[in-house]
Amino acid sequence: DLFGLVFLLDFGIQAFFGSVALLLDTEKFFDFVGSLTFILCGTISYYQTTDESLEKFKLMQCCCICIWAGKLGTFLLARVLKEGEDKRFREIKKDKSRFFKVWIIQGAWVYLNMIPSIFVFQGDSFNTSMEVLSKIGWFLYLFGLIFETVADYQKTVFRADPN
Repeated sequence: DLFGLVFLLDFGIQAFFGSVALLLDTEKFFDFVGSLTFILCGTISYYQTTDESLEKFKLMQCCCICIWAGKLGTFLLARVLKEGEDKRFREIKKDKSRFFKVWIIQGAWVYLNMIPSIFVFQGDSFNTSMEVLSKIGWFLYLFGLIFETVADYQKTVFRADPN
């Protein structure tokens, strides 16, 4: 079952890296691990599919996940390395249980966002409405990706200005 596999992979990654973060007392790789989890879950889901009639839709879905997660993860990792810390975690890290829970919540965030894609990866029939909806979805994805990238750039420029 692909839902179960993604669930185990997702929460396994979060539990492992959350434990490492606790031992090292660092949050620096939190967002990067979340993004990496999306990439791994999307890629493994893609390779678990067998129906070739939907190959291009499943490949496009996997590429969308990987491009977005890769962009987000590298941006956030670069930001936290430049700033030296993620300020969101100043208080959270003081309570080890709370700090670990944040990793588990990230696992829930990844899993809940992966559910629609898992349905795509498990799809076994093609119809014209799926093609139309997929193209609309990819257009919205591209719009959102560009919008998010511009916003990230603007925020970076704003933060860099001492005035």
